[in-house]
Amino acid sequence: MMQQDLRDVEFAVFDLETTGLNSSRGDKIVEISIQRVSGKGELIQEYTSVVNPNRDAGPQYIHHLTAKQLSQAPQFEVIAGDILACLADAVIVAHNISFDRRFLRAAFRDIGIELPPFKEICTMRLAAQLFPWTSKRTLASFCEALEIPLVSAHSAECDTKATAQLLLACIEELIAQGSTTLQQSGIEDPNINNQQWPTLPVSGIRVTRESADEIDKLTRSRVATLVDKLPLQSTGQANIDGYLDLLAQALEDRIITDLEFEELESVALDYGLSSDDIITAHRRYVDHLIQLALEDSVITDFERNDIYDVAVELGFPEEEIPQLIEKQKTIAPDQTFDETTRSNESLDGLTICFTGQLLCTYEDQGLTRSVAMTLCENQGLIPAKSVTKKLDILIVADPHTMSSKAKKARDYGIRIIAERELWHILGVPVG
Repeated sequence: MMQQDLRDVEFAVFDLETTGLNSSRGDKIVEISIQRVSGKGELIQEYTSVVNPNRDAGPQYIHHLTAKQLSQAPQFEVIAGDILACLADAVIVAHNISFDRRFLRAAFRDIGIELPPFKEICTMRLAAQLFPWTSKRTLASFCEALEIPLVSAHSAECDTKATAQLLLACIEELIAQGSTTLQQSGIEDPNINNQQWPTLPVSGIRVTRESADEIDKLTRSRVATLVDKLPLQSTGQANIDGYLDLLAQALEDRIITDLEFEELESVALDYGLSSDDIITAHRRYVDHLIQLALEDSVITDFERNDIYDVAVELGFPEEEIPQLIEKQKTIAPDQTFDETTRSNESLDGLTICFTGQLLCTYEDQGLTRSVAMTLCENQGLIPAKSVTKKLDILIVADPHTMSSKAKKARDYGIRIIAERELWHILGVPVG
């Protein structure tokens, strides 16, 4: 049997980002990237897309993908054909491949497809054998030791490109040591026979992190269209505070629903608000949100994202938001709108449940679920582990979460409050 030169072999290098560590317990893929390359380093085919997991996003502090981005992405079954086209009949490569392999097989199994046995390379193991002088076995460590660019760790595309370069470095070292074929290098498993790979239609759909953001910009900010429906000049009888109170209620979960939009439009018309009045009201709300974030003189990434989400939802161009923040840093805090009723609201005796990994910090530490529950219990709230029709409040770390708890709460009409808004209502200082 003719042995194929390593330089002529086609390798499908891939990396995944996931909602967690255990595919057998419901964790899903949220991003996949594949680089199909030859042993010479030629790029033959590539594919990258974020994936809608149809559940909560998991550890966003690791993969930095939001539920809003994932909601713009295709589900795995839609792009399965594109993925198969990049993987079929190649030697499959990943860094710590046992992890990625489990998730890949589980994802295809979920749509009724069993992947055949395939030849594979784990660059974590191979590089450790070939470059034993490296301090650690992480991708970042090998990249640093071998001067391979790794621009953004835990981005599937960046990790895949770096893994492909690490693979090529391993191939060069194998050849230098006299192993010029898969068989000689010990990579090829003789027990694996070539089997027919399944085929599915190629969709041509791919949504990257950047394109998900662009899609979102085109679909959000419906409230801004309200300005165009109102008269330019105020009647002098405007009740901005009444509108602001309803706006604060609508943005409690950071998402304005169709019904809330209709209510805001109705109140604006009933109160005789002009387009200028609405712009003023929205600016007062955003200014107040910025002031809350500046209470400790530091705006965290989470607070900044919260400000951006609300400001863009209310029609502010994204490029203007840094100016709004800088302006609030230079002026003394004031009462941008009367929140007395809301800030003094008592949640005592209400049942509360959390969904998603919390994003706020408390006393300079990441806020854990157990600490959050204790803080709520100290305020008289009653913790619940699941969403039932009797639940009073669901707290969402990410307002756009697709978790089963959030879906149930929306179906049941249960009150949903964003994490940061909860701590504001309770008067708990968080970062």
